[in-house]
Amino acid sequence: MLKHTVMVLMVAFIILSVSYYVFSEDITITTYYPSPYGSYRELRAQNVSIGENYSAAAYCWPPAICTHSINNTADLIVEGRVGFGTFVPQNMLDVNGTIVVGGNFSGNNTFIAPADSILVEGGIGINRTDITAGVDLDVNGTINATSYWADGAPGWNGTIHTTNGLAACEVTVINGIIANTSAGC
Repeated sequence: MLKHTVMVLMVAFIILSVSYYVFSEDITITTYYPSPYGSYRELRAQNVSIGENYSAAAYCWPPAICTHSINNTADLIVEGRVGFGTFVPQNMLDVNGTIVVGGNFSGNNTFIAPADSILVEGGIGINRTDITAGVDLDVNGTINATSYWADGAPGWNGTIHTTNGLAACEVTVINGIIANTSAGC
């Protein structure tokens, strides 16, 4: 009889233990710094949030239900500063190196930007909510330049179209020197 009771208790213990692990959804990853085996070579995750606030249960990705649902198109969200090529980022994003932007430019060794520069495929808008079609650099504001090159060489000849307040303005440039301006410039 004692053997039978012990056997029943062991089977019940095994069933309860296995069912706990089968239905459990919490995963805890414990790491040690420094790593006992050197640096970690790889970490994979589908959605990652970094920061003290994002570790709270109030933040989650759909379909989970929580107080602050994170947009399901966001794969990485970061609270604080991010640095690429620097150990001491001073801004929300600090990049020490080159940036390449664009579907055809990124990952293509044909398009390599010079050191500490940005190579962009497509238009750039500064202080704008949209970019004018066909314009590569669209600025709503003042441009301050100590020199300029047009058509890839200094000493350009041509016309600059601008607005001065609400009035249209044309500036004629000959050999890189402003030669004539329309009224209102």
